[in-house]
Amino acid sequence: MLALQMSQVETGYGKISVFQNVNLKVHKAEIVTVVGPNGAGKTTLLKAICGLLPLWHGEIYLWAEKVNDKPAHKRATHGVTLVPEGARVFGDLTVAENLEMGAFIRNDSAEVQRDLEMVLGLFPVLKERFKYKARQLSGGQRQMLAIGRGLMSKAGLILLDEPSLGLSPILVEEVYEKLMAIRSMGTTILLVEQAVKKAFEVADRGYVMAHGKIMAEGTVEKLAKEEQLLQAYFGAI
Repeated sequence: MLALQMSQVETGYGKISVFQNVNLKVHKAEIVTVVGPNGAGKTTLLKAICGLLPLWHGEIYLWAEKVNDKPAHKRATHGVTLVPEGARVFGDLTVAENLEMGAFIRNDSAEVQRDLEMVLGLFPVLKERFKYKARQLSGGQRQMLAIGRGLMSKAGLILLDEPSLGLSPILVEEVYEKLMAIRSMGTTILLVEQAVKKAFEVADRGYVMAHGKIMAEGTVEKLAKEEQLLQAYFGAI
């Protein structure tokens, strides 16, 4: 089953087009990565999926339902959530309150409690710091909190924007281990990254984006062999 399908999508800011004719698919329980240099349009792609930007052209389907005209808050109820870059959390709220915010669209309190226990089991450090203010956490802990908050929405599709940004190599490893665990639970992940090597270690398939276009796509094994293309955009991986 397709969690996400984008067909001939174009959008941008004001009158400036950021990308054109983007076609992309993500199947249920896949990790698919979109890699590319700064300014390629990767974050804009995620915003278009979530409804934070209007489509100028093309179609977007979430779980086989067309969502072109649905605003962002309606798309959240269609099983998609965004974890933005920079580990953005509510700094003056506690870890507990941040996680509660992730479940604000839900009314199944028993399931919410079970999901909270699941998130705390996945990220034990959040359980240890449950009553801490989010601003008291380290960068890596805030990233885990941001991902945990996304999981609390019970979305089947999580959009992750640069989860390795600003983290030490040890913390990057830990975050990516958690992504594999999340996928093993049946959650689908669309991962935007500049850390190509790390993204390719966990993803099933990938898309290379540059200059507002998809330059290549395929399995990560196939893309890793596209040395000329990858070196042109990222240097050696």
